[in-house]
Amino acid sequence: MKVNSEDIYGSRRFHSFGQGENIRFTQSNDGKTLYVFVFEFPDVPLVLNGPGDINFRSVRMLGSDRSIRARQIGKNLEVKLPAGLRSSGEHVWVLKIQ
Repeated sequence: MKVNSEDIYGSRRFHSFGQGENIRFTQSNDGKTLYVFVFEFPDVPLVLNGPGDINFRSVRMLGSDRSIRARQIGKNLEVKLPAGLRSSGEHVWVLKIQ
């Protein structure tokens, strides 16, 4: 809770609830930040369908200061999570996209 409280208490519904079984979305109250809840740490790049209509500058994982590589592919966003970030979470990993 301590690591992810920012996205739980300071957020609201995003126009898309989620993607598949393991990804859910919320956004900050001002709409400038997208939070992506990942319930199964991926071994391959994560392709997020639809959030490409936001202009992102950075992608970070809550609980880590490491930068995460991402690229826009049309309206999709491809995110490569380094294996070392797996230890940043236990049951859920939250990406902060700004």
